[in-house]
Amino acid sequence: MSVELNWQEGEETGDVRWEQLETTVAQEPARTIVNRTTRRPVRSRRVVQFLLAVLAGMLIGGAGLAVFVAVRSNEGSELARRDVEASVALLLDAQRSGDIRGYAQMLDGTAEIWRSRQIAELRQGPPAPAHASVQSVQLQGDLAMANLLETPADGGESTSRTAFFRLRNGQWLLTAPDPEQFGPVAELVTSHFQISYREADKSTIQALVDLSEGFYVALCGELRCRESERPIPLVLDYADTLPTAGDGLQVRSSQLSGLTSTNRPGPAFEQELAAEMASYLAAAGFTAASPALRTAAATWAASDLTGITAADTQALRAAVRRGEDLSLEDAWQAITVRNRGSLQERAIVASMFGYAQEIYGAGAAGRLLDAAPAELPLALRRSFDVSTGDFQAGWLTWMQAGSSDADLPA
Repeated sequence: MSVELNWQEGEETGDVRWEQLETTVAQEPARTIVNRTTRRPVRSRRVVQFLLAVLAGMLIGGAGLAVFVAVRSNEGSELARRDVEASVALLLDAQRSGDIRGYAQMLDGTAEIWRSRQIAELRQGPPAPAHASVQSVQLQGDLAMANLLETPADGGESTSRTAFFRLRNGQWLLTAPDPEQFGPVAELVTSHFQISYREADKSTIQALVDLSEGFYVALCGELRCRESERPIPLVLDYADTLPTAGDGLQVRSSQLSGLTSTNRPGPAFEQELAAEMASYLAAAGFTAASPALRTAAATWAASDLTGITAADTQALRAAVRRGEDLSLEDAWQAITVRNRGSLQERAIVASMFGYAQEIYGAGAAGRLLDAAPAELPLALRRSFDVSTGDFQAGWLTWMQAGSSDADLPA
């Protein structure tokens, strides 16, 4: 309703008054709006219908595209898996035959530090697996993350590990791992270690703790560990590079070295952990010993703790049984005094630690390290009050007969 007022002035009195002239009633606004809505033009309704049809088509097309992409992705992964498996076969053939050049050609040359480690391990590492198969592959552009199942040469338990391949000139080449693929970094502090690992190892971390603490206690019985005010840093390596110098341990993650069917770190991880820990503790407790001698002690420790002997030690035992002329004194001189030596000389000195421990009991390895860098005759006299001739004769008999740490292959 609207009210219209008319202002008038009296002619004689000059009084002012208001006068209602008329009353009009307008349409109710709500009704007006409703009426306009219900009278939408036909053209507008057709536009809406068209847009709805387009939207439905897009949804159906998107779903179809997603299915198509998923199928194509699966097909691509399967094709990549076959191609990666062909590359794995070439790598194994080169490993078995000791073909360093052929093996190097199957490595991605853009990661130089990683590549150097792979070639060094081919020369010094364990024998190639008897069999390897590619279980699955995840593709990210020209990078393939493959899950490998490997059976060791000695017929032991198979292990699974992650390996990375890069597509170069139409061929998948073994390449350095991408640490980011294993998740964010986490930390755990135990009685003696501060462990740094990634999310992928969360399910295996308790097994790692048990191994680390067990190895530490066993090694301290031999190497007379010094009490530390803070935990020893233990970093799991996901880049597969050479250990970095520093105040702590760096060990390749079992994601790279192998996991058992029960999701525990495999033998390769145990050996590496034992060797790195022994080398670290020897460096802390026996500063006068040469790095080469500490490495020999670490080789012995890995065999003693895991029950698995390195390939070089097996070759040494075979040489002893063939009657080759081997001198403990020459090997000791090369490793302890000159801080270098051949693979056989390193194996000889490592086996001396094993023999000393078995014959002279707990703490024998520590006593031998403590005697360095003295010449072998003086070192043996100080450590065990034995002559070089008697020690070598006993060592030869022990090697020929075999021992608990010389019968199992690596």
